[in-house]
Amino acid sequence: MIFLIILLGAFLRIYWLPANMIFHGELGDNYLTIKNFIAAGQIPLLGPPTSHPWLNFGPLFYWFMAPVIVLSGYNPLAGAYFMALTQTALIAVNYYFIDKLFKKRVALISSFLIAISPLFLSLARQSRFFSLTTLLFYPFYYYLVAGNLFVSGLAFGTMLNFHLTPIVFIPPLIVYLIRKGTKANDYLKFSLGFFIPNLPFLIYNAGHGFEMLKNALLWVPYRVLGFVGILPKNSPTGVTILANLYSLGGFVSAGFMYRFALGAVFVAIVFGYLVWQIRKNWRTKTISPEFLLVLFFLFGYAGLFIHGSPPNHYYLPLYSLPIIFLALLLAKLKSKIAIGFILFVVMVFDLRFFFSKNWFFLPQDRVANGEIPYEMQIAVSKQISSDAAGQKFSLKRVGHGDKFAENYSQNYRYLLWWLGNEPIKDAKMTYTIYEKEGENVYFSRSLNQE
Repeated sequence: MIFLIILLGAFLRIYWLPANMIFHGELGDNYLTIKNFIAAGQIPLLGPPTSHPWLNFGPLFYWFMAPVIVLSGYNPLAGAYFMALTQTALIAVNYYFIDKLFKKRVALISSFLIAISPLFLSLARQSRFFSLTTLLFYPFYYYLVAGNLFVSGLAFGTMLNFHLTPIVFIPPLIVYLIRKGTKANDYLKFSLGFFIPNLPFLIYNAGHGFEMLKNALLWVPYRVLGFVGILPKNSPTGVTILANLYSLGGFVSAGFMYRFALGAVFVAIVFGYLVWQIRKNWRTKTISPEFLLVLFFLFGYAGLFIHGSPPNHYYLPLYSLPIIFLALLLAKLKSKIAIGFILFVVMVFDLRFFFSKNWFFLPQDRVANGEIPYEMQIAVSKQISSDAAGQKFSLKRVGHGDKFAENYSQNYRYLLWWLGNEPIKDAKMTYTIYEKEGENVYFSRSLNQE
């Protein structure tokens, strides 16, 4: 059964991938950085930049992605296939660890829901570095419960290389360890495991006066003080609070259904489950593995709420939790027929969406919902390279996200380098790429005045 579930998950993540691949400026920037590090023969100590210009992630994404990029001849599709496979592996990882902690039925149900989840399929399709956070949650959680704090700390420290949102787990982690009566030696083991994957980041900071680390440590109280109103610039309003709650509902819903209206029933079930667990465990002295997941979810969302206006990928460390909650509830049903019927209905709705022009069969001749077909990007890059005829040129882009560095054109820069004619700065000739909704991507050429 689990083999069939993994096979289904792999198919939904790999089928028609070139037509569904999302290759935007951030991913292009990641690949350009890897290419430049390889060309320079340097081992990077910092990873991709965060949304804050003063902070970067750890370098582990660059380290393990570099061989994939090189062995594929720098083909961008290799990264997409590799990330699709890691997200397929997540199904097996979920089954392995949830089976150890709960019943096999819970492991099978949650694995099936992850295999067909619009939220997880969207994560695989984006093929961004932070998707690995979801995979690392499982060893962090399992070995924390199992008492192997070194491995748990190792997984937690590695998670922070790919995204910073797992820091929301620190409060419930501390509460759990204190309630468990953890010895000082075990705290040291967790800390040692945590620091090992972050050593490159710390080495870089040590050579730069720990400026980046100090800013990161100041940023947390800045967000908290803003939330309580001491810093009005960052304090929430009624509108932002409602937006935060709506984003939570949208996140939970997307784990099961592609549309909020369809997934609303699962949102209600998950929230009901949380209330039930809180009432059940409110006065208990020990924290069960099941209730620990509830604490992760509650504290995790509280941290995101304080941060304000979290986009979907900020929920990364929580991605699996609503699905596991529903699986725990469904596993309590005595009727296998009832369980199978519910899962079948979810699958039918999701597969109808996937096999439509909204997913697998996206329009390939125009920009649709802000998404640019990869083959269209390749075509316009080839046209520019051919038109330039070996001459040096600069590159600009007009479209969504063009306010970011280099007009968010790094995906085209990477493709043009791959095709043999990388853009440079301050050339006499400039190509501007236009991405307009409902139209084909096109470009214009202009000569810069001396």
